[in-house]
Amino acid sequence: WLALALVIPLLLMLRWPRLVWLTPLLLAAGAGYTWWQGSALLEMLTTSTATTGIAERVEIWQRALYVMRDFPFTGLGMGTFPRVVPLLYPWLLVPADVIIPDAHNLPLQVAVDMGLPGLALWLALQIGLIVLAVRLLRGSLRPLHRALAAGVLASLLGMHVAGLFGAVNWGVKPAFLPWIVAALLLLVQRQAVKESETRQRTPDIG
Repeated sequence: WLALALVIPLLLMLRWPRLVWLTPLLLAAGAGYTWWQGSALLEMLTTSTATTGIAERVEIWQRALYVMRDFPFTGLGMGTFPRVVPLLYPWLLVPADVIIPDAHNLPLQVAVDMGLPGLALWLALQIGLIVLAVRLLRGSLRPLHRALAAGVLASLLGMHVAGLFGAVNWGVKPAFLPWIVAALLLLVQRQAVKESETRQRTPDIG
């Protein structure tokens, strides 16, 4: 829900840039809602379950950091988190009969699976995609290119905000979707470059 609350205003402001003046109003509304529902939000975060309790989630993140410390170059390998982590670093707050499938944080999960070199490459890829999307938004002349770049940028933002509290798009069957989004952006960029080169080679008859 947090990712959706950020992505929708971003798309609206990219479509209608004048809406950026509503940003302070949106921030004030978000702060007011947090203050109004503060107790309910706190209760949700502190619910004593393996997936929503803040204490349990912090414990899961700590175990991921232990893995990064002990296996910095290789990681544990894809799909090994639920089996290896409880054996090497037994849970204290999470019930023994509960299976934790991942680190509940996307960057931590990438580091757990692929080590710190894999995390560095993944972060470089994500930053490169964001920079490329912004460049297309600012430099492309075709509305379709800008629209696709805006969609990719919003998708990346939503993925990384949601990835602060989960890794549902990594190491699972739908995990191919972010790579399709990245491929779409690269195709749009390639087409934009070709069209720009064509315009530069075409003489201005007028």
